[in-house]
Amino acid sequence: MLFLGWTFIVSDTTTGREDGGLTKTPEERTSTIRETAVTSMHEAKCIKEIVRAISSRLSSLFSNDDEDLIGMETRLEDLESKLKIGSGGVRFVGLWGVGGSGKTTLASFACKKFSPDFDDHFILSNIREESSKHDLKYLQEKLLSRILKTNVNLDSEEEGRHMIKKRFGYKNLLIVLDDVDDLKQLDELAGSHDWFGKGSRIIITTRDEHVVTRDADEIYNMSLLSKDEAIKLFNRHAYRKFKPVEEYESLSLDVVSYAGGLPLALKVLGSSLYDKDKNEWISYLAKLRDIPEPKIMDKLKISYDALQSHEKDLFLDIACVLRRWPQENAKMVLDACNFHTVIGVRELVQKSLINVSNGIFDMHDLIEEMAHYIVIGEHPKHPERLSRVWRVKDVSDICSIDKKMVIVMLSLKDIPHLPPIVANMKKLRWIYWEGYPESSLPKNFQPTNLGCLMLTMGRQKVLWQGYKHLPYLRILDLRYSKYLERTPDFNGLPLLERLNLKACVELIEIHSSIGYLERLVFIDMEGCSKVQMFPPIMRMKKLETLKLFGCHGLKKFPIIQTNMDKSYIKFPKFPFFLRKLDLSWSNLEDGDISSDIFGQLLNLQILDLGVNKFSRLDSSLSGLLHLKSLDISDCCNLVELPDLPSSICILKATGCDSLENVGDLSKYKYLWKVSLWREHKLIGGERVLHSILQRNIDEDRFMSVTLPGGPQVTNKFPYRRIITLQLPQNWKKDFIGFLVCADNLQNDPYIIFINTNTSMAMEYSQPDHWEEFDKNPESYDYALVGYIPFGSLQDTPGWNSAYIDQISFDIAGISNPKIALVPRKNKRDLKSREKMFDDIEFEGQNTFTIKGDSKVFGMITWSHGYIGRGFIPTKMQVIDGDAEPPLIDQEHDEVKEESERIFSAYVKYRNKEIRDDMKRWMRCSRRVEILELATVGTEVSRCSGYRKNGNRGVANLVNCIGDGVF
Repeated sequence: MLFLGWTFIVSDTTTGREDGGLTKTPEERTSTIRETAVTSMHEAKCIKEIVRAISSRLSSLFSNDDEDLIGMETRLEDLESKLKIGSGGVRFVGLWGVGGSGKTTLASFACKKFSPDFDDHFILSNIREESSKHDLKYLQEKLLSRILKTNVNLDSEEEGRHMIKKRFGYKNLLIVLDDVDDLKQLDELAGSHDWFGKGSRIIITTRDEHVVTRDADEIYNMSLLSKDEAIKLFNRHAYRKFKPVEEYESLSLDVVSYAGGLPLALKVLGSSLYDKDKNEWISYLAKLRDIPEPKIMDKLKISYDALQSHEKDLFLDIACVLRRWPQENAKMVLDACNFHTVIGVRELVQKSLINVSNGIFDMHDLIEEMAHYIVIGEHPKHPERLSRVWRVKDVSDICSIDKKMVIVMLSLKDIPHLPPIVANMKKLRWIYWEGYPESSLPKNFQPTNLGCLMLTMGRQKVLWQGYKHLPYLRILDLRYSKYLERTPDFNGLPLLERLNLKACVELIEIHSSIGYLERLVFIDMEGCSKVQMFPPIMRMKKLETLKLFGCHGLKKFPIIQTNMDKSYIKFPKFPFFLRKLDLSWSNLEDGDISSDIFGQLLNLQILDLGVNKFSRLDSSLSGLLHLKSLDISDCCNLVELPDLPSSICILKATGCDSLENVGDLSKYKYLWKVSLWREHKLIGGERVLHSILQRNIDEDRFMSVTLPGGPQVTNKFPYRRIITLQLPQNWKKDFIGFLVCADNLQNDPYIIFINTNTSMAMEYSQPDHWEEFDKNPESYDYALVGYIPFGSLQDTPGWNSAYIDQISFDIAGISNPKIALVPRKNKRDLKSREKMFDDIEFEGQNTFTIKGDSKVFGMITWSHGYIGRGFIPTKMQVIDGDAEPPLIDQEHDEVKEESERIFSAYVKYRNKEIRDDMKRWMRCSRRVEILELATVGTEVSRCSGYRKNGNRGVANLVNCIGDGVF
């Protein structure tokens, strides 16, 4: 039957009402559908279109009245953007997140809202649980029966796969596969995109990212609720309304804080507290501190139960002790304890049990509580049976027990006496003991599984007497043990890889057995000022890093070779495999570093010779064929540079006031970062700048140069606060990049906002592993020049040079910025440089990220934070477009607070994170003019940075206070 030329009109029925039709019932609102003309349309198709239109209008109304959608509105919009309904094709979208985060709720609402756009829809719930009770054939039958509207019985899973593909291949379906935890489940239920008809959408919810990475077109990571959303959801369940009772408001905030934005926890806690009086609320909250809510723990524990045995151990170690540790430091500890950390951590991240944010291990508070409950819940009244001990209460309890224990991880702090029980801990694989007491470790303390022994800030003079057999010990950390006089005998430590003796200021003797540690990779002796001689290094075949900063008493150091003779020199013939060498602050004079020393360092990549007394460097420096970074900052007597290695990428020569001529730097094809600022003008500064610029233009590479000389160097460029460049036609063909210049800068950091006429904001991020940034005192005239090549933009998503004809630069904190286009001149083939940028630890290509939100500005931040020879690494930031950038000149307390925050969060040294103990060693005053350190077992008790008088004799802040756990 056909409808020929008919017109269907569903009109608004509110005309003539007293309210003028301004208010309508839901039924009335659904009738407001525009007139639809149907010409030569088949009856079934016509009815289908009418039903679809009405259903679509109904579905748009449900979210306003559905209380369970609290906090899900924006997430539903985000999911809709990933589903791309109506765009054709078949799409699989994964919903990934921690248990209880609302994945199933969101998928259900999506199915409810978007189902009118599909031929049919179905939510296959609890796949993990159902597949464990039944087989996958049962789930296939359930799916087929629901979509085909008939009872389906299968003989095998193979038959199920074939039928799904055959019967669903012509249908436009919306299917939710809920709680998938195994790839085989996907293989049997939705094995491929071609199993479904065009336009179909498959939503997969899972706790394990690995499940959806293979087949999903997009993955949506479920974010937790904001504070406002969490309060609203909790109030709805606790009070059955959105506003709390006034006298309960403070208690409500405590509960919301405890839940940490997890929807499941908010619903469970709210429902548990409903209809309870105030005293019951207080009692319930107190109970939570000791006994977590079982409904929440059971839900979260599902992911833990799915782990393999070694993954469970890894997770519990991180949750109980290593949470909020820098990833690299924690990895060293876990590797030392025989974990396969890299693959193990990846599994934990994929299962939403932990996350790695800014290089730090972290997790949701309730996940941590679940882990603690697993450990303590096994034996709540028998601490000696716990596998891990870190709570002060448990430590006190086990100290009074004298029996064998199964403890594998022990974390202690400031226990005044060595408990005898330590000798009975035969299963230990890790000890972290801050403030270890005066007593030596007992003779019968020989845990054969011990992989990591960290006794920092100890008070012992000798760690142990005689021989001790610790066959699997890989890390021995005795940092800041200011009373330690001599190291222990190392003969019983055949696998030792890392030895940290930093700031052991009373240390006099290094046991001779250290020279026979064939696996030793890292030695830190910074601040060991009383050590006069290092033992013969006979078999250190793998030594990579040896830190000697502050070893002022070191007089003799043996030649490193198997057949020793009686000759000694001030510094050793270092192992040829060393990649990093720091000899800063070592009082080196002319002749102290000979050609023999440089001749051995064939693999050296990073060399720090800063703050020494020599006036010249040996010409053999150019023979370091793999050297990429040279730091000679604050070598005030240095008058000239020798030829540098052809591989040099970074040259830091700040504060070299006697250095008048640096030679021809244009011949170093990989040199991209140069810092030469000092008190007096540098002869040939313009030539240096132009030669380096030309080289990096040729190589299409980012460049950063700081020079003395101020406006004389950059005066050829027009300047103003905000600069808009109207790009000429064929700008991409005729020009190669932007030159950004500034002089006499007053503020730090220096932020560059970039926008294009396409309303795409660019976000520039410097690599996390840059080692150092430079800054000048205000009294100096200097120029900062950066080159940004178009080549760094061309592969960025969203960047399309064909549509850009205008770019604006807004440089905060700089009154006279200068921007210019750089003409293209004889650009060379870039292939010759690619090898140099492979595997460089401290170096990286800078990238732009294009963002489509016009309300967000991207920022380039050049932070040249001068704190002696330490630094504050640049961190990419994104701020709201309407917000003002932070100002440096604020009130003293605000600046002090911000300075402390920046230091505690971002200070790095040699790729190592400063730990929280830095906070109590440092005091920052207005604009970071003064930096002070409390005495921390070194000879340095105060460090001051002078901004106005040009004094650069400032101790290295980071070297003084530590550079992380190792």
